[in-house]
Order: sequence, then structure tokens, then C-alpha cells
Amino acid sequence: MNYRYDLIKKTLAGLLLLMLWNLGLGAMGGGYAGAPFRYGSNAREIALSNALVADWNPGFRQLSNPAAVTTTPGFEVGTSLFSLSLDRSIQVISVAKPLPPKGAAALSYFRSGTGNITGRDQQGNITGTLQVQDGYGMLSFGLIFNPALRVGLNLKALFNDIDGDLRGKGIALDFGFLYTPVSKLTIGGKLANLAGATTWNSDGRSVEEKLPVEFALGFSFVPRSDLRVLGQYQGLTAGGNAAEGNFRMGLESQLFERVFFRGGVSAGSMTSAAGTKKFNLDYSLGFGIVYPLWKLKDLQFDYAVDPGNQGEGISHLMSFSFVL
Repeated sequence: MNYRYDLIKKTLAGLLLLMLWNLGLGAMGGGYAGAPFRYGSNAREIALSNALVADWNPGFRQLSNPAAVTTTPGFEVGTSLFSLSLDRSIQVISVAKPLPPKGAAALSYFRSGTGNITGRDQQGNITGTLQVQDGYGMLSFGLIFNPALRVGLNLKALFNDIDGDLRGKGIALDFGFLYTPVSKLTIGGKLANLAGATTWNSDGRSVEEKLPVEFALGFSFVPRSDLRVLGQYQGLTAGGNAAEGNFRMGLESQLFERVFFRGGVSAGSMTSAAGTKKFNLDYSLGFGIVYPLWKLKDLQFDYAVDPGNQGEGISHLMSFSFVL
């Protein structure tokens, strides 16, 4: 039995390594407001094709599903530093803490920035370079209703800045749940950007830009302690109409005592830069290492690779988390 299982693990690992020849991360919702927030907040999430709505992600639990903050084992810290191609970057920091007997809370900060953007006037003449940043601060609360059901809420304060001349701010709400009908299966759901909108101010004028509502429903199945299978459907609506959606699958296998191999795939519609929709199939790959160090329990390093699905170049993504 163990030989057969080892063979299955090695076969799956080989298939996922083969995907490296055709890697590319999804770009769902790229044509709608709030697109930088849909990229992902940590390397494990991206390596698993962002299919974590029914799972708990150490260091970044509430960023995938606010209900998952209730699984925090202690004072937990997570941080991501993404240096992306084309002068892009993402920084994330998160702290979470249980609130006995049945609650938990967290604070998070997410920033996405792009520099060295060539600015041009209406005649096409170069006017200089621009800097753009989008981000939010987030307060999260979770509650354990009973051993099978957990719920959570995120309150986000949004900010946007285009070269210091055009600024926007707003708020948005996320709601999520986790339901565990049996010990090896968890079902999760999330509604994001409820009542979400950004108000832009420039030259005394204000313009409101509504964020599309995002929804996700998925599962986490753990047939063995060293194998995790994830799946979810994720979509967004704009103006009350369904705009985009895709299916995501993720697989995490513990190949060695402290090393985890991860891969994922997503399939569905995406919006191109020209605003047209097309079918898209993307793959993802990464690994994680967990090792206790000094007083840092469950110190975890996660890595994922983004080769760029439009030829923009390779990016290496890294995240760290630990429990004090």
C-alpha cells in the first residue's frame, strides 16, 4: 500500500514538474477595478492557483477567507515581498491572534505598486515617468459557531495613488464561511467587495468607481496527512451581471518531512487588455519548507514562480510566516 502511494505521489510530482514548460498565472478580472488585489497575497496561495477559499493558509488566513482567521493557533505573522517583472512589486504583512473562547482577529496591509511608467501627452510626446500604487488596510474578525461552522468578516480601507496627482479611497466588505461536515473535508465560500467602491478626487472633482463583487465556493479534501486536494469556482459580477469565472484546482504533497510540493491549474474566461474575453488555461508551481527556529514556531518559507502569461518576464515570489 505504501509503495503504491509513493508511486502515485511521484507520478503526480512528475506531471506537475512537466507543467513548468507551460507555466502561467491567471488574470481573471484584469479589466475591472481592483485588479491588483486579485493577483494573490502570498506564494503558497499563488502556487495553488489561488484555490484556498476552503483552506487555512498560515500567516495569511483571512486574505483567502475571513472565516479562516479562526484557525490561528497563536500570535501569527506573515509577510510577502514580491519583486515582479516590469517594475512591479507587492508587499503584504499580516498579524493574527485568537480571541478565546471562540473568536479571532487580524490586521493586514496589502500594497501593489508599479514604477517607471512612461507618461505621454495627447500628442504622444513623452512627459516623464509615473508611479502607481494600490492597496488596502484590513481588519478581520472570525467566530466559531460550532465545531463544524466558522464565519468571518473583513473590513477593508482602500487607497489608490497615481503619481501623487490623482488619489482615490474607499471601503469594501468581505464575508466568508467554512463548513466541515466530516473530518477530511471542508467546504468554504466567500463574497468579496460587498458595497465596495473607490472615490477619485482630482482638481476638485469626485468620481466613484465601483468594485465588482467577487464570489468563490470551494472545497479542501485531505485524504492523508501528507496530501491535500483543493478546488473552487471563482467569479465576479459587474453591474449586476456575471462578468467572468473560472475553475481552480490545487494539489499539495508532503514529499519529505518538512518540504511541501505544490501545483495548480485554473481554467475559464479572462479579459484581455483590449477588453475582449477569451478562454484561458493557466498552471502554477511552487514549494514550501517548514522548520522551527528558536522561539518561532512553525517558521515557514514559501516560494512560487510566475513566468508571465503575456511574455512580461519571470518573477520569483517569496513569503514567510511564523507563530510566536
